[in-house]
Amino acid sequence: MPRSMQKLHEIRAVPPPIWNEPTLSDYVDLSIQLDVITPMYGGGPDAGEVDEITPIRASSIRGNLRFWWRTLCGPHCTDVQKLFERESELWGSTASGGKVSVRTELKSAGVNCGIDRGNAANGPMGAYFQFPFQAQQKLGIKEKPGRQGVSFVLHIRCTKDNYNEVCAALRAWIAFGGVGARTRRALGALQAVDADANNWRIPAEPGSRTQWFQDLFEPFRPRTAVGDVPGFATLNNAVFLAGNAADPIHTWNSLGKFWARFRKGHIGGEEYIPMNGSYWSDYDVLGVFQSSDSYISLSKPALGLPIIYQKFAGGGFDGEVHAEAGTRFASPVILKPAAFADGTIRPLCLVLFSSGTPERVKINGTIVDLHVPGPGEEQVLNNLRAINPLDAVVKSFEQEFDCEREVIAI
Repeated sequence: MPRSMQKLHEIRAVPPPIWNEPTLSDYVDLSIQLDVITPMYGGGPDAGEVDEITPIRASSIRGNLRFWWRTLCGPHCTDVQKLFERESELWGSTASGGKVSVRTELKSAGVNCGIDRGNAANGPMGAYFQFPFQAQQKLGIKEKPGRQGVSFVLHIRCTKDNYNEVCAALRAWIAFGGVGARTRRALGALQAVDADANNWRIPAEPGSRTQWFQDLFEPFRPRTAVGDVPGFATLNNAVFLAGNAADPIHTWNSLGKFWARFRKGHIGGEEYIPMNGSYWSDYDVLGVFQSSDSYISLSKPALGLPIIYQKFAGGGFDGEVHAEAGTRFASPVILKPAAFADGTIRPLCLVLFSSGTPERVKINGTIVDLHVPGPGEEQVLNNLRAINPLDAVVKSFEQEFDCEREVIAI
């Protein structure tokens, strides 16, 4: 027998996974109506574009729920393998099916929305979050339309034994996540709108939020001892901040202005002048970087990678900064207009607890060690008396939105 045929025969000889048909009595159903309160992008057949027929995809939501489940379950696992085993048991893997099914029912497909680029006085505002979808005339790239006014019903079926875990992940996703692309940057934010909406919204009073945060972890407590799982972002020890109430679009714009201001380093008492350059030292450091250098000192990789620098007529650095393997390092910083139990929409900042910034980065193809500046090494940090870039995010948000940090803890 030819070798190729022998291999094919061996593959066919592998028995299929055994499926034990569950009974309906083992399962519980849950439905919740959700409105998308900020522009959404992505999810369509073309990158960054919304599918007008099916703007909300169950498979995407399932992936989001798995992520938020990990942020809650991770602190209760002593190592990555145990976390993987528990996740596979509930959500499924390539070897076996899971115990959760997700289905969506579209109520409104919404309407297309464009990008308002703001003005020189106030900066890009909310459009700062939409820059990946803006037109790039020199490259022949057209603006990608977003979608506003989308509404849908989410239907979930899961086993009774895992119902509380699934509900905890669902609460975290609605509160801190969203649908589509760039949900960590205020796109595709959600609001529960059915009769049971307050069950899924964040409490308005700080005193009530403490218990609400602890309740998110409660379903996971009896299973394993608390441990540290390296490489995974978690909600345990995350920092939560919420500003004052405003309408969704005003909140969206204020968050965009804040993030544009922060990325430029116009914080810590510095006036925000949108047309001025950045006060962070990263751009200047990259400008003199040589491929022979063994390390580089940069602050912004702590906020997420990759970073793409535009080319300007006056010269300077233009290129990309990636994690060492060329993969994405998801930002631990989440910004979004969030729905609260008193019916208000407020600017929210969440800084997830993670294992830290990548130790090495790739700069236009060259891999070098990364050093993240600390106190005394970066003027922007000095202005805020911040110990690192993530602490600077928290302190800047506190100043901008007149609020105080809360720590989410088991």
